[in-house]
Amino acid sequence: RRGAPALSAEAARRYVEGLAAEGLELGADQRHAVEGILTSGARVEALVGPAGTGKSVVVGRLARAWQDDALWDGRSGRMYGLAASQIATDVLTSEGLTARNIAHWLGTQNRLESGRSAADDAEWALGAGDLVAVDESAMASTADVARVAEHVERADAKLLLVGDHRQLAAVGSVGAMTLAAGSGVT
Repeated sequence: RRGAPALSAEAARRYVEGLAAEGLELGADQRHAVEGILTSGARVEALVGPAGTGKSVVVGRLARAWQDDALWDGRSGRMYGLAASQIATDVLTSEGLTARNIAHWLGTQNRLESGRSAADDAEWALGAGDLVAVDESAMASTADVARVAEHVERADAKLLLVGDHRQLAAVGSVGAMTLAAGSGVT
């Protein structure tokens, strides 16, 4: 399904060239991924690659672009990073994302929806045009990924599943990343 914010191919190319001018050179696959996600307009996408291929770097560059008002003519969104483990959450934070582990984020979303929010919950309220990246999504339970997807859809935001569907999976019902990896742009 389409309808998420999208840049023109030219704007995305200029953004990636600007990164290179700052010394933040991306590999060819990384450039293709950044440009593709920024221009697709898809509501749900998968960024698939084996460990060590720079997926976290791609997510960090996407966060920078997604939140850049100048790039989006004053209509940028926010980007949040989620992960099943705290270690993966910390990697997202190191790439410049506002990040939480999935369980904590789901608890925050539930409090926000019930009107019983805690002190910092409001900064995690999703809005239209926001982007939520679930890193190492193959290691998250299908139930958790489905709940994240429900919150994202209700907010009219975009979901990016990141990981390697062939990697060791979490204990429990898993398969959302495999389905997303095989379905293409949705």
